[in-house]
Amino acid sequence: MMNDVEKIVSLVQMKKNQEGIVREISGGKQVKQKLISLGVIPGQKIKKANGLFMHGPVIVTTQTNVEVALGYGVSQKIWVEVCE
Repeated sequence: MMNDVEKIVSLVQMKKNQEGIVREISGGKQVKQKLISLGVIPGQKIKKANGLFMHGPVIVTTQTNVEVALGYGVSQKIWVEVCE
């Protein structure tokens, strides 16, 4: 059981099929704009569909049911509040 402290992790730290709410994108303006255009938006729910071992791409499903493949480096910049 979680206490009142929110559990915020980077997207790469989430487990397969885990859901969460995007809380922050730590990157430059271009990275943020690109992610927003793909549907990865702060305040919106995403689900980690897959993550390959050893720094492979991370696949997420956005709130609008669109699957997006993200590079490992970009995935490290997406901070998510994990839903338990």
